[in-house]
Amino acid sequence: MRSVRRIAGLTGFMVAATAGAQQPSPNERLTGRLDEDTRAQVVALVDSLRREELPVEPLIDRALEGAAKRADGALIVRVVRGYAGHLRVARSVLGKASSDREIIAGANALKAGLKSEELSRVRAAREGVKYAVAFDVLTGLKNRNVPNDTAVRVIGSLVKLAANDQQYVTLLDQVDRAIADGAPPAVAASTQGITVERAILANANNSNAPGAALPSARGAVGDPAVGRPSQGTAAGVQPEGAGAPAPRGKAQKPRKP
Repeated sequence: MRSVRRIAGLTGFMVAATAGAQQPSPNERLTGRLDEDTRAQVVALVDSLRREELPVEPLIDRALEGAAKRADGALIVRVVRGYAGHLRVARSVLGKASSDREIIAGANALKAGLKSEELSRVRAAREGVKYAVAFDVLTGLKNRNVPNDTAVRVIGSLVKLAANDQQYVTLLDQVDRAIADGAPPAVAASTQGITVERAILANANNSNAPGAALPSARGAVGDPAVGRPSQGTAAGVQPEGAGAPAPRGKAQKPRKP
């Protein structure tokens, strides 16, 4: 399916193929690809992360990528060490119960230029949801020159509404189309974020699902570049004057007999 391929391609990283399959050791995989000193340093980093129960496959991938590009050994070690730091920070943001997939997605967001406190804001938007694709799309927005604060606000709102993977992918597709049509990245992300929010709330209300009345984190007014959303929409704004009807005037007194 196209959407599944899109999710997998957002970060440029494919999770390991078959669980439990016998894999060559990092030392074996890097032998002949890196010089002895570089290989020893990369293997030491891999072993260190494995002891911390962090995913190590991305480190090996980056070392092999550097070797394929004939990068200098010192540069390869620097890149691998930097990514190891991103993995550690991502796990500290997400918590020890987070999956490898979530940690890798968080590390990729940090590598793209998001800050740890910005990941924390997305993480804090709602408990009990999976964050991997949310962070993937956050990275995708960053790579499309959407400002960090706008990207974090849009994705945080969707996390709060417990968006599913397809809804995140739909957002990125719609942002791509809006940018191609000439919209500035920040406006495209804000506008399409509101569109996806409305769709989520409409589906929830139609199915009477739990959480259908969740308000948008955006409040009564949308992004300044977009303007105010229509009344009674995803922002949870009631039409002006809603409530009990105003009295129509004085009641007439009954005539005396």
